[in-house]
Amino acid sequence: MVRLPTSVLNSAKLAAAEALIAELGPRRVRRHHCGQHVRARRVRQRMERVSIGHKLLVNPSLLVLDEPTSDSTAASRLVSTLSVLSRKGRTVLLSMLRPSSRVYRKFDPVLLLAEGSHLAAGVSSD
Repeated sequence: MVRLPTSVLNSAKLAAAEALIAELGPRRVRRHHCGQHVRARRVRQRMERVSIGHKLLVNPSLLVLDEPTSDSTAASRLVSTLSVLSRKGRTVLLSMLRPSSRVYRKFDPVLLLAEGSHLAAGVSSD
């Protein structure tokens, strides 16, 4: 709630947070602390979702994510979620190092770069 202006009522802040949790899921962990789970991988994934949610809370016109996730399962879920968000009108720019083929196929338009130079652009299925 820190990112929202003080002029926004607490009830509106809570409603915005609940709506964001519903988009990013899962709702069952909404009252957990990020470091509360025993398994390190789940803690990391939860912290990654919280970080992205924190950025989304202010409803930015452009969401820029640089290597937002650390494993392929989380990357697949994240790209699916971001794809849904982009279809709802959010602009998402994502950089990802060596995504799996499963994750790559979920990208809408793709721009491939190498050392800052353009290699290819188009739809991921091409």
